Amino acid sequence: MISKPVCTLAIVLTTAMSPAGGSWAVDHQPTQPWQPTGAQNQKEGRSPEASYLLHCSGCHRRDGTGVEHAGIPPFPGFIDKFFNDDAGRLYMMHVPGVASTSLPSAELADLMNYVVDKWGGENVTYFTEEEVRHLRSQHVDDVVALRRAITQRFESEGIDMPSYPWP
Repeated sequence: MISKPVCTLAIVLTTAMSPAGGSWAVDHQPTQPWQPTGAQNQKEGRSPEASYLLHCSGCHRRDGTGVEHAGIPPFPGFIDKFFNDDAGRLYMMHVPGVASTSLPSAELADLMNYVVDKWGGENVTYFTEEEVRHLRSQHVDDVVALRRAITQRFESEGIDMPSYPWP
């Protein structure tokens, strides 16, 4: 026998989630014009902003601020440094969320370029589908060690970097 509160909750959820019973659809309109290049984006009409929300915001947060104590760096003020550095570009293609995604290379390039447009500087080199494919194929033994080496080099050059608590 199901208790009365559980039944009431099930009825409320069913009503709220049905097209006739509630307004549960969210209109995700991009904040800026975009032209998808990935086949999946073209098929589904998913913007790079929507891909960010689906694949990146869980760790980097919706506003790109990251989670310092968890070792998730913020994007604002820092992401363009990685975009303008060969080792930084390699690193970005091997961070756990990027390395584990099934996004096609063209869609991933669009997503990364969205990130730098949103939180980076003006003088950056955008990712291309070909570069993403190439960098994804490169082996990285230890992504944490790679990030630490890049940020230590940046700091030695006088480039400010966010805190990185991982050993």
